[in-house]
Amino acid sequence: MANIQEASFAVDAAQGTSFGFASTAVLLPGTPASDSIVRVANLGPCHISVKLGTSNAVTVTNSTGVVILAGQVLYLTLGANTYIAGVSAGGPGSGSTCNLATGN
Repeated sequence: MANIQEASFAVDAAQGTSFGFASTAVLLPGTPASDSIVRVANLGPCHISVKLGTSNAVTVTNSTGVVILAGQVLYLTLGANTYIAGVSAGGPGSGSTCNLATGN
C-alpha cells in the first residue's frame, strides 16, 4: 500500500465569496502579510480561474488564471500578495461560491 503524506494547514482566517462572469478582486482574509498560503475551495457548480495580486487592480480571465474545477480545492503560495481575482468559466448569470482561507 502506498504511503500518503498529508500536509498540515493552520487557518488564520476564512471568508466566503462568489466569482461571476466578470473578473472581481477580493481582499484576502486575515493577515496575509504573516500568512504564506491561501486555500481556495470552489464550492460552486462552475469552474473558476483565479490570480493573486498586490492590489484590488488585479484582474483575471479564464486564459490567464489558474483554473479550479467545480468542487475542488487549491492551495496557492501568497508571497507579497494580498488580493485574489476570480472569474467564473460559466456564462453570464452563472458563478461559483468559494471559500478563501489564509494561513500557514
